[in-house]
Amino acid sequence: MMVAGNLQNKCCFTNIPDVGRKIKIAYNDGEIIIGYVFGYSPKHQGFLMTPADLDGNNLRIYAVATAIKKSRFLESDKFNLL
Repeated sequence: MMVAGNLQNKCCFTNIPDVGRKIKIAYNDGEIIIGYVFGYSPKHQGFLMTPADLDGNNLRIYAVATAIKKSRFLESDKFNLL
């Protein structure tokens, strides 16, 4: 069963943990998530990330590579949209 992402939740900038490298993921369904990742490689089938929104309903996210439209690493002080 496939569940669509929350299109209203474009990103969140509060309660950001200081773990891993900051990354912004745009999914094929239009959802955008900002979080932190260790060991990201575009050659892998996916990766685990910690979302920046600690008040959300996700503690960890496994991002499947084929579901990602675009990704990029962010500088620690920038939160610009894709």
